[in-house]
Amino acid sequence: ELCQIRGIPALVVIDAKTGHFVTDDARNEVTAAGEDVSKGKELVSLWKSKEAVPFDRAVFNGGQSGFSIRKVIMFFLSNPVYIVGMLYFAKKGMKYLADLGEEDEDEEELVRGEL
Repeated sequence: ELCQIRGIPALVVIDAKTGHFVTDDARNEVTAAGEDVSKGKELVSLWKSKEAVPFDRAVFNGGQSGFSIRKVIMFFLSNPVYIVGMLYFAKKGMKYLADLGEEDEDEEELVRGEL
């Protein structure tokens, strides 16, 4: 709960000296490094060079960096009222566009003298 972990397995890096937060994206970083020892050493050096911050000032991204469609889908699945709202506004928008189309047809008929 403290690190806002949303999935298992998860790997969070914490500064051993201070107990401060370094990163919660370590699992993705370790996976990207794979079995390459030099990349692993670079990764540890990167973590050591990052500024560790107290947990109350830490920015958690749940081990997911950047934009992903999965985040968007999970957001809407966890907040179904937004889906209902989007459907409502889509229906209203389609009706508005249909009404605009009818007005244009009426104006064209009026210009031609058919009404």
